Amino acid sequence: MVSPALSPLLAVLPSQSTLATYSASCAFFTSSYFICTRLAGWNVYEIEHSFAPAAARQERKMKMRKRSWIITTLAAAITTAVSLVYVRDWLASGFDVARVHRRAALSDTLTTFFSAYLTTDCVLGMIFYRPCFSLVTGWIHHGAYMALIAYISPLGWSHIFALGSFMELPTCILGASTIWPAVRNDIAFAAVFFATRLLFHGVLIASYATQYGQTHGTHTGIKTLVPALCLSGAVPLHIWWFTASVRGIRRRARQTASTSVSAATTPSAEKDEAKALEVPTPVSVHMSDTKPLRIAQAVKLLRRKSGPILVDITNSLGPRTTQAADSIKQIRRSFAAAAAANTSAFSIRADRPTMQPRSASQDQRRFILPPGRMRTGVANLQRASSGFGRSISTAVF
Repeated sequence: MVSPALSPLLAVLPSQSTLATYSASCAFFTSSYFICTRLAGWNVYEIEHSFAPAAARQERKMKMRKRSWIITTLAAAITTAVSLVYVRDWLASGFDVARVHRRAALSDTLTTFFSAYLTTDCVLGMIFYRPCFSLVTGWIHHGAYMALIAYISPLGWSHIFALGSFMELPTCILGASTIWPAVRNDIAFAAVFFATRLLFHGVLIASYATQYGQTHGTHTGIKTLVPALCLSGAVPLHIWWFTASVRGIRRRARQTASTSVSAATTPSAEKDEAKALEVPTPVSVHMSDTKPLRIAQAVKLLRRKSGPILVDITNSLGPRTTQAADSIKQIRRSFAAAAAANTSAFSIRADRPTMQPRSASQDQRRFILPPGRMRTGVANLQRASSGFGRSISTAVF
């Protein structure tokens, strides 16, 4: 026998079936994370340190991002599949939400299942993939949806949440493309996102804001605009996500176009012929001490000419010697790929800055490097050498 004083408290507490569903869902998501991680051959937990190579750090971040999408993709796929039952009612009734059947057992289970996902993602995100768990898409997003579910469930509006869960379809597609990059299609994702998160979402808001939308799913009017207001709360976030997606697509398209143009600047026959030729030995040519060439002139000359450049500062450069040496290493790395495609060695003369081809056969052919390949090394050389131009020894292939 329950005391009358405890009746109001028990009324707001979840039922035993809800608690059982919630616990089982949390266990399902947690076990799914560990099982999928092990099957993929990833580490469940990784510690990132600053001494690791850049390639290793990048690979670790990529794997962590994939792991962060495991339970999100799983939850989005299941909620989208369940929502199809309510979407079918909505389409069959001619977009009349008053005729969407409630199906309390199914909709209540779905909201509890989604609440368990939100909780599990917060816990696992803080432990296993904290860098991927942001403030907006993590804590604010999950906290807002937890509060929404806690508000609508006692009112019997869980079927509204089930109908709106169809908007999780883009999340499912994005998660799958993150875990399996081979299936990624940015245009398809943007189209599905626009159709569900903007178009479908807008129609739902308009439906629940009209007299046909103020319904309990049983042809009994709610006489409130709360469902429409709750649906409207996510519109700014959806617009922001869609805008960011479009900007990303345009940026990647420009990068792809620039890469294609750069690759087409050198004919393939000339590339093959250059690769087959022997790379000559670097020749060191010192600038004249009587008329030293300023570093700015040397940089301008290097920008116009071709060939991988190796610069050795011969005089005392003071405390910036280490920075200059690092710049030299950067230049060597920048032009290592182009060394095999060059057959001429050039020297810079201080009294008259000219480029003289030097090779065993005095070959006059000229191989022009794309400007982008020289930009990084030359810029570093400018920063390291600015303000202390001295006579330098330049050795070029």
